[in-house]
Amino acid sequence: MMQKLKEQKKINSETCKIDCSSFVDLADSYTIEIFNETSLRNEPIKKVVINDGTKHDYIFLLLGSYSYDFIQNRKIEIGDNASVNFYYCFLAEKSFTLNLEYNIRSNSKVTHNIVYQTKGNQQSSVNEVFNYLGKNSEGQFICEGVALDEARVNYNSTIVVDKKTLKNKADLNMKLHLLSKSSSGAVLPALAIKSASAQISHSAKIYNFTKENVDYLMTRGLNMHSANVLLKTGIFKVFINKIKKYNLDVLNSFYAN
Repeated sequence: MMQKLKEQKKINSETCKIDCSSFVDLADSYTIEIFNETSLRNEPIKKVVINDGTKHDYIFLLLGSYSYDFIQNRKIEIGDNASVNFYYCFLAEKSFTLNLEYNIRSNSKVTHNIVYQTKGNQQSSVNEVFNYLGKNSEGQFICEGVALDEARVNYNSTIVVDKKTLKNKADLNMKLHLLSKSSSGAVLPALAIKSASAQISHSAKIYNFTKENVDYLMTRGLNMHSANVLLKTGIFKVFINKIKKYNLDVLNSFYAN
């Protein structure tokens, strides 16, 4: 049986304006932010504090159309002995830029999941820095997305381990699927490891959906559009399954389009 959550916090930008210049101080709970049909541009840094000993799920959804290209900066402080899962999903009609900086302290476990779809002539980017500042913390950082039409994606992720830290672990996995000849992108992992006791692994891969892939799928009764939908459905379904307990039906109408 699911344990009852101590606090529930849901922010929908259609009905609630967020003060992004202030602290968001979080205890055991979950947070859901849904951005759509909204003009959110060049927001100041939003500082999110995950308290010591906290267990928290943080869900960030950028969906549908909105008036301007989406630009947001986030600084996230994770205290000692915390266990936190971050889920970011981008299924927007406009370009987006997200800059994230994590400061991870001691004895904490962090998972960070991003999925995204870009299409049309979107020019989108995600820039992340994960700073390990304590000891015995673990992080799993996953990003997977698709680019269609003439869209371009730049995804940059850097893991920094301070020289005074001890026995930290991190696994970074980045994937980009180019689903048209005109789509393009880059996935760029970087490491700045100053501690000899750190255990860090990383991988990055760009997949091109080639004519040979299409020909093979056509022998299985699928056309190009059906093949694209099949791939996207697989990627987003894995993500949705991770947060299915929150019953976010709003995602189901987007991820296969």
